[in-house]
Amino acid sequence: MHLPPYLTYLECIATCAATQYNLGSNTSASTAAPSFANICSKEEFLCPICARTGQKDSPLPYGYSGFGRRKKVKMEWPMCLVNLNVEPLEAGYLAAVTKVELMNHYKSQTSNLFIHTLPVNASEAKILADGVNLMHKATEAGCPPNFFVMIDTDSDEIVKGSAVVSDVVTKSLGAEFMECMGAASSFSRGDTTVSFTANGKKPWCELTAKARGGRRVLLLVGSHPAIRLRHHFESLVTLVKSDKFDFVLGFGGSGCSTSQISHTVRSLIVETGVFGQTDPWSALRDILTSNNQVLDYTTVVALYANAASGSRQIECRQIGKDTPVTHAFGYQFKLCGTAGCDPGPTGIQVCNRREKVQVRCTLCHWSSPWVRTDEDNQHFKRVSAFTAPQIFWHHFPPSKELQEFFVKLETRESEGRGEGRKGGDAEGRRKCQNPASQLEDVQMADLDSENESTLAMDIAK
Repeated sequence: MHLPPYLTYLECIATCAATQYNLGSNTSASTAAPSFANICSKEEFLCPICARTGQKDSPLPYGYSGFGRRKKVKMEWPMCLVNLNVEPLEAGYLAAVTKVELMNHYKSQTSNLFIHTLPVNASEAKILADGVNLMHKATEAGCPPNFFVMIDTDSDEIVKGSAVVSDVVTKSLGAEFMECMGAASSFSRGDTTVSFTANGKKPWCELTAKARGGRRVLLLVGSHPAIRLRHHFESLVTLVKSDKFDFVLGFGGSGCSTSQISHTVRSLIVETGVFGQTDPWSALRDILTSNNQVLDYTTVVALYANAASGSRQIECRQIGKDTPVTHAFGYQFKLCGTAGCDPGPTGIQVCNRREKVQVRCTLCHWSSPWVRTDEDNQHFKRVSAFTAPQIFWHHFPPSKELQEFFVKLETRESEGRGEGRKGGDAEGRRKCQNPASQLEDVQMADLDSENESTLAMDIAK
């Protein structure tokens, strides 16, 4: 498309936006390279967004949507999606709708997309031969694929505990598929390509293999909260520590349907695989900020490797919504500040008053001090202070100190005013004494807080 010399900047932006989904391919399918979009260029005028190289009439290797800070690049980068499903073939709802959405994004370059559904309880690695072939071709072409594995946690092996999630995944995918995933990830991390615009400046988007490919994401879907069980959680930590996967997404609520978590799962696949979100944690935060209805039914748990500091560290965080009556800061508390009182999982009631919250025991009528919810504290951080102030994240598994958050507040306030009140210190000490059995976390099932020492607890600000 040629532009007249007098075309303004805004007109150029509008022209680019109008052609963002009109994707065509200028490479053969055998190269497994992303498709290209023919967008504007003109000798008298170079659009700041389009001026990627010095070749003024060369096609651009991407489409984009949005403006300003919200603009993002769309590429049909090679992708492999494997569904380990309890239901036969394509019968699963989430597998079916995810396939339809991805096929829509890869309409002009279907050879760059590999989707297959396997029974979760069987090893059929030979069926994945086409996916392995795509991995080899794409990596050799300098475009290492992104990998997404969805596993149904409602399978008998996982629910009954006869096999841990990591064993089911590795057995179903097979050794060759896992090795190809590792090779693609290594190629991506080792990529040193540097790109510049026509005027020699750093481009507004990264199209290199390091920025776009090599991600390995494991998605736990189903009504069974496997990530809350000790043996499954430890196996998932091992998968990430051993560099088999980079990101694991799970859900902490029991009984949630796939339709309730569908938007979050599909959005994470599209944002990281199609629109190239470099950091899956940032992508997840953006998704839940814009659409947090899933948090009305469950919590979201993210386990991932963080190499920002230079060394590979494991982070695990849980995201929840501050909900009146049931959840304070997105977490379900169950500890009472009265000695000997055990209210059980549903005996602690959450009370909200504008920007403050407190918990009360329905059994002995104990109440905690009021705590502000419009600011971060030592355990709970807001996901987005401006657009979603009711959503918080905390480290997972939750520590003993987190579970005692409101009880410790009672103790500190009692100590602060104890010198001027008869029996103040004794009252504070009496209320913070709790039986050890109360420290069992209702959201962790068989997983206690001792495992927290194995995880990196650095708080990102």
